[in-house]
Amino acid sequence: MATTGRIALHAEAASRFYPHPDVRFIPLDGPPVQIAVATRATDDRHAITAVRHATWLLGRVR
Repeated sequence: MATTGRIALHAEAASRFYPHPDVRFIPLDGPPVQIAVATRATDDRHAITAVRHATWLLGRVR
């Protein structure tokens, strides 16, 4: 919301590494969920490549 004007969902840890006086982190209760990152198959930006590589590495650790 701080940059887009839209609501964003973040992990609770974001409240510690992204302190900002205009941003409020409000915990939500509910059942555990799986999350996903949706990208275009042709998106080759460095950040997207890093996320894809990190998820691949995490999948190998489990």
